[in-house]
Amino acid sequence: MAHAPAVLASYASLRAATTEHGTLGPKISWALNLATAATVGNDYMIGIASRFARASGWTEAQTAFLRSGATTGDTRIDALIRVVKEAAAKSENVTDATWKFAQQAGWNDAHLTEAFAYLGLTVTSA
Repeated sequence: MAHAPAVLASYASLRAATTEHGTLGPKISWALNLATAATVGNDYMIGIASRFARASGWTEAQTAFLRSGATTGDTRIDALIRVVKEAAAKSENVTDATWKFAQQAGWNDAHLTEAFAYLGLTVTSA
């Protein structure tokens, strides 16, 4: 990002916007960052997101689950994580079944769309 000021400014703006206007909260947003980083193999972001995930309330065991792709034990959060992991693995594409599963778990389209902001932040930080 240091070589492209526009990318750095965009990243900083998106990070500020999700902090100010995000509805998912830090615990869920850092879980999404960590799950995405693990999916794409971004070791730098895995380290950062692990630390912030623990600081926002995830236990060491739960952060290990997020890194490995295992369930967190919370069906609702797992459904949202499944959306970002699938999107990260499939060039930001998610099947209708995965999207509907997350909706049935209680996430609305605004939440699901916001989750993509965390996906973008994680991928951009590579």
